[in-house]
Amino acid sequence: MKKWKTAMLVLVGLAAIGALIIGIITPAPPDAAARKYYDDSLNGRLSVKQRICADRLVDAPAADLIVLGGKILGTLIGYSADTAGLRFQVIEHNRASARVRVTGSYALEAGLFSYTENVHVDETILMVREGARWKWCGSVAP
Repeated sequence: MKKWKTAMLVLVGLAAIGALIIGIITPAPPDAAARKYYDDSLNGRLSVKQRICADRLVDAPAADLIVLGGKILGTLIGYSADTAGLRFQVIEHNRASARVRVTGSYALEAGLFSYTENVHVDETILMVREGARWKWCGSVAP
């Protein structure tokens, strides 16, 4: 009876470790990755570069300058974007790529000028899987 309990504990432990490994290896769904891309890019976060596919990062020094320029501008004028009003829907999906429709609006704020604008979005974007991450790879026809 004791051997049976030990075997069950080992089996449960292995199942828990397997579930943990699968959770670590499995990337966030493409719509969640698209939301992170939008949020990082609209708010001038340097991490946005990690969310762009290799095909779009052909000119890495220029991309670095654009991201750094956005960060500096955001700091100087208090620029921010609230992306909570955006909706992300996966409309096509396979293991290597996904099309995600982005709709809704986000609030663009420039604190220095006390300026706020609502920007409407209705586009379909391509997300590709590189390694264990989904990455933005441009806009596509709906």
